[in-house]
Amino acid sequence: MTRKNGRKKDLKNPSGEGSLVGKIGGAVIGASEMASVKYSRRRIMGSEQEYGVMGNWFIRDGPFLSNGSLLRIDCMHPEYASAEASNPLDAVIYDKAGERIVQTKIKGVGVRLFKNNRDLEGNSFASHESYSLNRRSFNSIISATLPFFTSRIIFAGSGFINNWGKYELSQKAGVTREEVCERTIGDAKGIFNLRNEPLANPSKYMRLHVVSGDGNMSEPALFLKFGTTGLVLDLFEDKKLKPFKLENALDAFHDISNDLSFKNRYVVREKGEMTAVEIQRVYQEAAEKSYRGRDEMTDDILDRWKFVLDSLDENPMVLDRWMDWAIKKRLIDSYIEKTGKSLRNTSVRNIDLQYHEVNREKGLFYKLQDSEMVDRLVTDKQIEYAVENPPQDTRARFRGLFSKSDLKQKWISWESVSYRLEEGRKVEESNTIERRYCEGVYSVLIKLDDPLRDYRELDGIFEKNG
Repeated sequence: MTRKNGRKKDLKNPSGEGSLVGKIGGAVIGASEMASVKYSRRRIMGSEQEYGVMGNWFIRDGPFLSNGSLLRIDCMHPEYASAEASNPLDAVIYDKAGERIVQTKIKGVGVRLFKNNRDLEGNSFASHESYSLNRRSFNSIISATLPFFTSRIIFAGSGFINNWGKYELSQKAGVTREEVCERTIGDAKGIFNLRNEPLANPSKYMRLHVVSGDGNMSEPALFLKFGTTGLVLDLFEDKKLKPFKLENALDAFHDISNDLSFKNRYVVREKGEMTAVEIQRVYQEAAEKSYRGRDEMTDDILDRWKFVLDSLDENPMVLDRWMDWAIKKRLIDSYIEKTGKSLRNTSVRNIDLQYHEVNREKGLFYKLQDSEMVDRLVTDKQIEYAVENPPQDTRARFRGLFSKSDLKQKWISWESVSYRLEEGRKVEESNTIERRYCEGVYSVLIKLDDPLRDYRELDGIFEKNG
């Protein structure tokens, strides 16, 4: 079997026929099918991407959209927070839908949008992730997962030419100053963030807010980022992670980003010295032992995870169709080989930036995608569907439906929706529905405190009572 670029496909590469890509990525998945792709351990996951912008701009509308997502201005950047997805595949689809949404909703003369984390002047901005967890202590999850997040950039990094003219794996590593941080703005950025804002029933859920990731253009990279993180959180909740302490995690984070040999070693308590790949294998092998065979999507994640780690040990650039840092490096290396220019050259650095442009006709990533030089996981039709429609198996479904209503006065948040109750109308109250009275006005509050519920039983309530 020959790949599009003429290279023979490794039969161990799980992007071939028979994988999740072959079975799901080749067909259009509609409202009911998108939520039914088998993934037995449902967990809320999603992304919060601040976009880099050139030009004077404004948001046409928002903040909550018909697909259940949020679009707002945050720290002078347009930020898209994707609707709650219950599995890694949907998380990819709704992240990619965000690119199309911001390009449609952000208006202005000569505006250009970039899904990245660093500009040419060295300013950094966010690409965060959120994951639901059963209510637990933050102290235990930090010790169990910090090595994973420190080393995850070997496949989740988006690549970056730093200020010293050197190519790194991650855009976020160089601006990370702490192992653990409480805030998400300012200079005190950390590998692990302590924000404990559940945006759900606090007695049942907590939310892991990941702030050390990069903005990914590649669908397989996004899928692996969401998928592996979900499996690590499964291991944590199931108490299948043994104590694992990476000494000097912050220094290791910086060094891993600069080590394109993937051979540097880091001190791990009671395990000696390990490479970043070996650190990831601790988690991958634990997930393999615990979850192999539980469902099709999990097996696909495990296959990809192992394939990527094996490739990083043997020949990292074989991943130049999957991993953003490798795709971009191949593009830059090809340009340097043709022109003789260095990484410090402005035209080379512009390639770094233009790779992340979301305009489908101008962005370098999309030029590669259109030329079939990168692998895909989902279809354009799936993404187009997600632009207008929410996931069908989480509370985002009801929020999206509510946002489309023609109610004249309505309010929407992650955890609830409310609307003005017309005079003379009544509403049956419950644990979910509450009637309120303030300054002569009645309103109805609908609590959406369980993100994994679709609240289908409430459909039409606002039409009957609005």
